Amino acid sequence: MVDSTSAMLFLPAFIVATQMYNSWSLRTVLLICSFVILIGAWMRVMLAFTGNFWWLIAGQTVIGISNPITTGGVSIIANYWFADNERARATSLMMVSNPIGILLSFGTQAYISSKVTRINATEPAFANENWIYYSNKMLFWETIVTSICCIYFWIVFRKSRPDLPPSLAATRRKTSITQGMWNDVKILAGNKSFVLLLICFMLIYSVFGTFGFVLSPLVGAYGY
Repeated sequence: MVDSTSAMLFLPAFIVATQMYNSWSLRTVLLICSFVILIGAWMRVMLAFTGNFWWLIAGQTVIGISNPITTGGVSIIANYWFADNERARATSLMMVSNPIGILLSFGTQAYISSKVTRINATEPAFANENWIYYSNKMLFWETIVTSICCIYFWIVFRKSRPDLPPSLAATRRKTSITQGMWNDVKILAGNKSFVLLLICFMLIYSVFGTFGFVLSPLVGAYGY
């Protein structure tokens, strides 16, 4: 349910993110995004203090809203901060950082789950309490890491553009959109190459998201 809520909000949040990047500077948008992520992360921690599961859903929803904002800034950062021969690698590394982070989280969850399983084998009477304790502990330390990353970002990312543009594309000023976003969408929809690329990305992310949903019941049947 938590992951589904974030997925449903991706499209409307992405439309809002597009308007934000068209209206404000890159630094302003990313600072707002990091602040929203921080709020959502600490909202999830409220689950440990209140025992109310809706805090977790609300916090994950807030984080899910910020996801398309960070994803939309990847190409802008690559254009502003990297030369022509570096832009493709920079974009690839920034885009792949999201699934790498998800992979690391899966590994952390597996480690915590195996640890709690071993503890429950010796203390079966406190199995439920152990799961709650270690789940809240993992959530708290995850939020601490998120807070450190956000604060580090606030300190380091001081400019939207470098003083010396690395490429010709970085020297161009942002121009006003005269046709409007929906007219741009219509133009892109008529581009067969773009539509084919869009379908490929949709299939890739669909398989990736589906695998995440079904992974837990699949491995659970084998005692993991």
